[in-house]
Amino acid sequence: MKKWIFRILITFSVLCGLVLFGLRISSGTSDTHKRGLEQAFSQISLGHATFGALKTFNLFPQFSIEVADLRITNLKGMGTLSADHILISFGAFDLILKNRKIEAFHLENLTVSQGVYTPLDFYIKDAGIYPDQNQDSAHFILAGTYGSQELKARFKMSMIPGVRPKYFFNQQNEFTMTVAGNEIQGLFHPYETGGAVMSHLEMRSQKKKTSMRCVLPPEKVISLSVFFGHIFADHESIRSEGDFNQFCESLKK
Repeated sequence: MKKWIFRILITFSVLCGLVLFGLRISSGTSDTHKRGLEQAFSQISLGHATFGALKTFNLFPQFSIEVADLRITNLKGMGTLSADHILISFGAFDLILKNRKIEAFHLENLTVSQGVYTPLDFYIKDAGIYPDQNQDSAHFILAGTYGSQELKARFKMSMIPGVRPKYFFNQQNEFTMTVAGNEIQGLFHPYETGGAVMSHLEMRSQKKKTSMRCVLPPEKVISLSVFFGHIFADHESIRSEGDFNQFCESLKK
């Protein structure tokens, strides 16, 4: 019995070694890797993707992709997406086991045409995951513009410290956004069955000397698509206290 167990362990070890060796030689930044990933990006995005440079591509022990000058044309048949720099990293086993944990994310100068994902042009100057000072939590932070208005956002994340820290969203996460001078805060729920939603929304606005506040009922839930497609787009039209109050009442329905 012991011999059979020993043989099984040896066989398993050899197979693991071969798999790891295969993963190692599959990583790289050659033209072949670049073309293969461009095709993969094209299929996922339903557009035509090209990279200026593939800076990093690893499969094990960390799944990492770093790309410079990404451009996707004919995106969903409607527009373009471009970014100067994208870095994303997962632990290989976290990715395989779908553990919803990420090790790194950074994005610079992302531009998306209006109508592709949002009603207005969407530009992100910088977005990334940044650990808090106490190193036991983090925030996903982005800054850019939506339409012609400045946009800033902070989403709270949890963090597992280590040589390669891991970051993840909980079932609900506090967030704060500022768009067109109006602040929105509430809870972000990324794992709902029908898709991500926002709840416990509260909006504040300052118009000249008037401070305005809108609090939605706790049970009022708004899908992420409606949040970006309706709330963000309509913020540009808020010019007065009357506009704000009308906007607030429309959200409560």
